[in-house]
Amino acid sequence: DAQESRGLGDVYKRQNISLWQTDSGAKVWYSPMLADTIQVQLWYLAGFSHDDKHKGKAQLLAQLLKYESRKRQLDMDISLDQDFLKLSLALSPQPSVMMQQIKMAKALLYHPKLPNGLIAKLRSNHPSTSQVLLDALYPMHPYAGPKQGNSESLSQLTRKTLQDFQHSFMHPSRLHMSLVGDIDQPTAQIITENLLPVSKHTAAKKTAINSLDVGFASNSHMQGFVWPSLKHSAQQKPHLSVDNYMLYQILNELHPKQIRFAPGLANSTLVISQSQQLQAVLGDKLDSEIIAQAKRKLLKQWLVQLRSAKGLSKHLVQLNAYGYAVTELDQRRNALMLWDEDRWTVLSEKMLAPLVANN
Repeated sequence: DAQESRGLGDVYKRQNISLWQTDSGAKVWYSPMLADTIQVQLWYLAGFSHDDKHKGKAQLLAQLLKYESRKRQLDMDISLDQDFLKLSLALSPQPSVMMQQIKMAKALLYHPKLPNGLIAKLRSNHPSTSQVLLDALYPMHPYAGPKQGNSESLSQLTRKTLQDFQHSFMHPSRLHMSLVGDIDQPTAQIITENLLPVSKHTAAKKTAINSLDVGFASNSHMQGFVWPSLKHSAQQKPHLSVDNYMLYQILNELHPKQIRFAPGLANSTLVISQSQQLQAVLGDKLDSEIIAQAKRKLLKQWLVQLRSAKGLSKHLVQLNAYGYAVTELDQRRNALMLWDEDRWTVLSEKMLAPLVANN
């Protein structure tokens, strides 16, 4: 553990991270790194928790943008979670190619085509997934409900609805961005100003989503837990942001491939499949080697992340979006080294109470 920790600390100290805000209002984190491409992350506060009554709106927009990015042959990945619409873009270091990529990406971000024919096709073919577990975990909360929408909510979505959502929620002032590559800071600033001009539209008001206390729900197939958000935890004490990661890592060691963890700004969600097997394992005292193995794997994940431009850009955009300090990972590393069996006992009894109680 100590060797991995020193390696992580050495890599982290070599990062030269700069922060600024664009003229259009986007918050940018930048770090130079030798790489074949310039890695850009764009996280808009436009996740499915912002759908309001039009469930499926953010998901449908993400699908349309993904389709259009492929048509434009942009090296871009698009994903959606409860808080953010996330776009990952790789830019060529060759100036002429880069400017063409920026031109196409800017058109996608500000003036997507959103063709009616494709909207109708995606709307009619979209699955109406019942997420009873999420509804039970988050009663009357924006994190609940199927992010895909249902037949009723999707039938109300029009091109105008999606355009309005795109204009006001995919707005630069709702954007957290990171940029990593073999460029200097002035060049990074030129890229961001070209990619993100001032929008003529008004941004949707930023409203905080209420955090819930630790919670639990289950159905015949899965058990779900609501945990404190990473953002809330880190702002209280640095070590608390490590707790979610370690609990998830340890449960994965005990119950491989049956654990899903989704961090969020308001709350984090843990879902366990086939939990009866895990309950049997939790009946015994946890082997200290399990904790040591979980710590090593977590340190290695963080170390690998910092060694590539894409990994570092994803790390920086998360720090940006969650309101962390530049030194967050260093604080996590220090807190992780103090993590032990006593911490597991306290947290498992508190945050996994229904599973522990059955033993």
